[in-house]
Amino acid sequence: VYTPRLDQIIQEGDRFQIMADPVDLKVMMDEYDLRLTTLMRERIDRLKDKHTAFREVLIKPGSPLENRDRNYLRKRTSNTLILMAVARQREPIRKRLGKVSFRVGDVLLLQGNVDNLEDNISSLDLLPLAERNVTIGIFSKVGLALLIFGSAIALSMFGILPITLAFVGAVLAYVFTGILPVREIYRQIDWPIIVLLAAMIPVSNALQSTGTTQLIADGMVNMTGSLPVWFILALIMIITMTLSDVINNAATALIMAPIAVEIAVTMGVSIDPLLMCVAVGASCAFLTPIGHQCNALILGPGGYRFSDYWRMGLPLEILIVIIGIPLIMLFWPL
Repeated sequence: VYTPRLDQIIQEGDRFQIMADPVDLKVMMDEYDLRLTTLMRERIDRLKDKHTAFREVLIKPGSPLENRDRNYLRKRTSNTLILMAVARQREPIRKRLGKVSFRVGDVLLLQGNVDNLEDNISSLDLLPLAERNVTIGIFSKVGLALLIFGSAIALSMFGILPITLAFVGAVLAYVFTGILPVREIYRQIDWPIIVLLAAMIPVSNALQSTGTTQLIADGMVNMTGSLPVWFILALIMIITMTLSDVINNAATALIMAPIAVEIAVTMGVSIDPLLMCVAVGASCAFLTPIGHQCNALILGPGGYRFSDYWRMGLPLEILIVIIGIPLIMLFWPL
């Protein structure tokens, strides 16, 4: 393997060693009509083997792998474990895997047969990490997945199918083509959100059937009757933002949408700008870590405190209100 000269002429049969993202590599291969070598195809086929599994493990102090390399791992496990990747805290590894000397604290991604994978991990005194989805560079079905997803969007955009049927069909296509295993469908469903929405829909219906939404709408219109319409829009957005900082954004939208509709009917204006204020406000929960899952995800790893959210989130929400209200009135006139 050598670095080609600038005047090097590429000929048929030449082989390249390329390091790139799998998706980018696939695009380049299609554009320049490149093909994987037989050895690389065999390696990719092994990644798809149903009898193999991947595990992330941590090297503990005293592990036989400490200060060892990949060759030692192969000999120790009789070539039953394959080293796929190594991660080191605060120090990106740029060497080839065969030249990396393992240290305490390194995280290894190992591939092995499901029958003896756990036994090998125990014999090496490694700490298994919590199982999670690990993306390996298999890109043979990326194009098909994008085609199915794009078809679902096109079918719903042009009114050929309702959006629910289009995307349910896309999910079924993923399952039948082997892109998405059935067990992953259930793993990816956010059941707490489903339960919360199921509980909040009756609350939203009750607010309408009991006349509470009409009462709230009349009260807001009476209090702000002499104020300009943009102020009412801003007030709806701010109230929605505040609720979304405390409860789930979808549940907030279920509560505020009927109220916004009643306010629009009482004022005799279009419901579109008021509903857009609800949609934007429900999506901008920046004041607390509990307002949205993304806020909670970075709380621990980022070392943030509760007060950090409102310090940064409050100016951001004010900016959204200042910019959002004129744009909503421009694109969704009253």
